Amino acid sequence: MLRIENKTKLSQEEVIKQALKFFGGLGMKVRDQSPTCIYFEGSGGTVDVVTSAAKGVTTLEIVSKEWDNFVKTFMETLPKKVT
Repeated sequence: MLRIENKTKLSQEEVIKQALKFFGGLGMKVRDQSPTCIYFEGSGGTVDVVTSAAKGVTTLEIVSKEWDNFVKTFMETLPKKVT
């Protein structure tokens, strides 16, 4: 199990869209979705993406079971926060 946090300049909506594109492209199925969260399952594992925003920065927390390497790759694709 992996729990990882990151900050990005993308909006919460855009993070959710990117997660859907990335993990959906890997064949994971959406089991629940809201404007700030999306939950996937597939191949015996899960990926939960939860976002929050403040002062133009979106924080995302991902909890993964069996998809850890893919989660790390996804995090690397997101633009970093603007300082």
